Amino acid sequence: MSLKGKGVVIIRGHLAKKGSKWYIVVDIGYNENGKRKQKWISGFTRKKDAEKQLAEILQRINNNSFFVPQDMPLEEYLNKWINDYAKPNVAPTTFQKYIYSLEKVVAIIGEVKMNKLKPYHIQEMMNELNKSKLGSSTITTVYNVLNNALEKAVLWEIITNNPCRAISPPKQEKKEMKILNQEEVLILLKNLKEPLRLVVLIAINTGLRRGEILGLEWSNVDFENKKIHIVNSIVNIRGKALRKETKTSAGRRAISISKSLISELKKTMTKQK
Repeated sequence: MSLKGKGVVIIRGHLAKKGSKWYIVVDIGYNENGKRKQKWISGFTRKKDAEKQLAEILQRINNNSFFVPQDMPLEEYLNKWINDYAKPNVAPTTFQKYIYSLEKVVAIIGEVKMNKLKPYHIQEMMNELNKSKLGSSTITTVYNVLNNALEKAVLWEIITNNPCRAISPPKQEKKEMKILNQEEVLILLKNLKEPLRLVVLIAINTGLRRGEILGLEWSNVDFENKKIHIVNSIVNIRGKALRKETKTSAGRRAISISKSLISELKKTMTKQK
């Protein structure tokens, strides 16, 4: 999917009373016949509430942070959401997951206009994904990312309802985890060569994640107290390995290690020196 949003040029906004309600009316240009096109926003009981909201909208217009959909396709909205909201607020790995997920969405229903988007479009997308070779966890991720994007569209008053709410995500398949026994572990280690052997040995002894092991430096190893301190991890961003600092207290932790692993680490350090 392309990551460029077009947006809509806003001319001006004003208040209008309809019945007992006050509305914010935003002019969004003219159609091909020269007739003015308008967007009516919400309905306020009190005029001062409408005036306050109008002032906020005008401020957002001046800051170029307010837009009104004009038959906007879902793809265009998702481009804006992922750049204006997701990219500044999520980790790089999460951002790449979002892009991957939304590419699947756009390929199926990206041309549907936001004001025409219905639950059956979401169901159509889910049906197509289920026919593909994607696993249930991946399909669930696609659904969740689209659901988050459309929830924000409701808050931004682009759509009145999120059609994902009417569709249930796929059920997760429970996979039984295969655990190596002691004999299998010894066979594995015997047939591995360095540096992969040390990586697997650390994993077996500590249960650390792959990225946490690959992010280890010698300064993270406390030989005296037999501990490994988790400070960084290596993440894969579209084929590129990037070092990422562990920021949460749960991520930054110390793991006790055995004498045998200490011995292996010392051998590796000696070889490197």
